[in-house]
Amino acid sequence: MNLIQKYNIPTPKEKRVKINEILSFDTFPCVLKIDLPVHKSDIGGVITDIQNNDELKKAKEIILNNFTKHDISFDENSEFLIQEEVKGIELIIGGKFDGIFGEVLIFGSGGTLVEIEKDITYIDTNADENEITKAIKKTKISKIFPEFRGKKYNLGAVIDVIKKLQIMFNNENITEFDINPLIVNEKGAIAVDVRIKEGKKNKKTFYSKKHSIFKNENIAIFGATDKEEKVGYAIAKNALNSKANIYFVNPHLNTLFDKRVYKSIDELPPIDTSVIAIPTKFVLDTVEKMACKGCKNFIIISAGFKEIGNIEAEKKLKELAIKYDLNIVGPNCLGIYNADKELNLTFAKSSIYKGDIGLISQSGAVLTAIMDKAAQNKIGFSHIISMGNMADFNFANAINELNNQKNCKTISIYAEGIQYGKEFLKAIRNSKKDILILKTRNNKSRQKSCIFPYRKFSRRF
Repeated sequence: MNLIQKYNIPTPKEKRVKINEILSFDTFPCVLKIDLPVHKSDIGGVITDIQNNDELKKAKEIILNNFTKHDISFDENSEFLIQEEVKGIELIIGGKFDGIFGEVLIFGSGGTLVEIEKDITYIDTNADENEITKAIKKTKISKIFPEFRGKKYNLGAVIDVIKKLQIMFNNENITEFDINPLIVNEKGAIAVDVRIKEGKKNKKTFYSKKHSIFKNENIAIFGATDKEEKVGYAIAKNALNSKANIYFVNPHLNTLFDKRVYKSIDELPPIDTSVIAIPTKFVLDTVEKMACKGCKNFIIISAGFKEIGNIEAEKKLKELAIKYDLNIVGPNCLGIYNADKELNLTFAKSSIYKGDIGLISQSGAVLTAIMDKAAQNKIGFSHIISMGNMADFNFANAINELNNQKNCKTISIYAEGIQYGKEFLKAIRNSKKDILILKTRNNKSRQKSCIFPYRKFSRRF
């Protein structure tokens, strides 16, 4: 309870007593429980509604007998916890450090049936009061607020506890905790039973981007080819109508679409964007050489990385991005589209109409289907980003990027997995634009989709 009290979270009056000491208390009714790491209620380790010290002594004997029956050991250093009994509705507020979303709280119905009812919602530790309130209202238990069966229940007090727990969880070396129950009544909310697991949080470092992925003035296409069945041909052809300067690179070709083809990196003028559609074994070397020449944006179409188990090469891409302060989209992606420059750096066959929708997709197949449908219905885009494996450039980066593009009015996202959950939610909250997210999930081997079409999406997450 000490850590809970440090953050001024209300707790009942309590007293700890060694197991061999005489029990006494001055506030009734009270609860007696033994402080051991077991499910106390399952084995008779908790006695409630104790009205006086005589009943308190009897309760001690009952608990000790129950522990003997269940063959649970204790010694002279074991302790009883005597606690003021608080009446009200039982809630649970817990927290767990997640490898993707970091510190996450749960809120819901508490008590012994929490695992059966599973009436819970999730709350990010950076959520504001408005977001917390909307999360709470997703639960069935929220119907008790502000009044239920003639009794008033203080929602503000519960929100205040959650806000304090957000600060505690963010600031302390805690990997998991739960308050079950948190009793709420007309007077407020009181943390009755607390479990805290301390430990180090292994947080991933998120890198913000200093350069726009859509600063596309001088573009080199590595792997441009005259072989029509190759993606390098489709990308080169799609890029021809751009207002940007396009440079084809292929050591085995002289001209393509009546344009000069450069043999090597050394021949190229200054480049800000490199599109790479070459064999995997040449990708890392090409990225580093172009980075040394000052190129900041890389669109890696080439496959053969994490998706086939080549994790080491993908890690090296991330290292290059950090070392040279790069934007690396992909690998194994479809490309990007920038309507400002009429620039199509994808190998999609569909025409792309100009519009005000920014489209982000993790799946190239889904993106192709969306682009096909959009072309049929003459729906336009301001920008398109195919994320691929996301070795470097991730969803949070993409949302921040599109949020800075004035011709993008709304953002649509197809996501299969999130890497930096905290930054993802932060980017959504900071977005000045409407966001629609299509998220797949596995359910008994079937793919289902969850669509969140929200105005000011971050306020409703």
